[in-house]
Amino acid sequence: MQFKITGKDPVNKVLWPEESVYKATGGFTLDKDNLPAGIDFLPKGSLIAADFATRKAVVVKTAVVHEAAGAAAVEIKVGKSHLLKVGDVVAKAEGGTSYAITAIDASADAYDVITVGTTLGALAVGDVLFESAAAGADTGAEANVANGILIHDAYLEEQTTLNIGLQIYEIQEANLPFGVTSYNKESLTSRFHFV
Repeated sequence: MQFKITGKDPVNKVLWPEESVYKATGGFTLDKDNLPAGIDFLPKGSLIAADFATRKAVVVKTAVVHEAAGAAAVEIKVGKSHLLKVGDVVAKAEGGTSYAITAIDASADAYDVITVGTTLGALAVGDVLFESAAAGADTGAEANVANGILIHDAYLEEQTTLNIGLQIYEIQEANLPFGVTSYNKESLTSRFHFV
């Protein structure tokens, strides 16, 4: 299965000025455990949680809300550009509600519908959900904390070693392949400047 980005094409858009990139020395081996089965492509601009001791990298997963959802909604329409899978726990806020995805309906052209076991509360268009470490009424917490950004497209059948940017300025947030939360920006620190 080839992962397709719909709506945003980082190949044909400028993500950042390349001269602003400070690359980590050496590569990181991608841990594919949190990715959906069949994913064989990871786009440039993906947020990464890198472990410098083990030289392992994990993708930080997010999804952008496509249509507003009411406070009791358990079905949430999200943009097609995400790497969520059934069983992932998602949240909107740190310390907020976070519940597991029980189903994903990818039949619509413009969005996917994720179903969660219990409502996450009211959601607005453009809200960014993130993969949470635990499920519960007040346990929302990032499962993987971003500390770098993938600086090249990666074809995962051919390559599992990733090069990660540790500092990038003037990142065109609207051109990134996946949504970015305020928590991501905080963990990336001022070494990453989003415009």
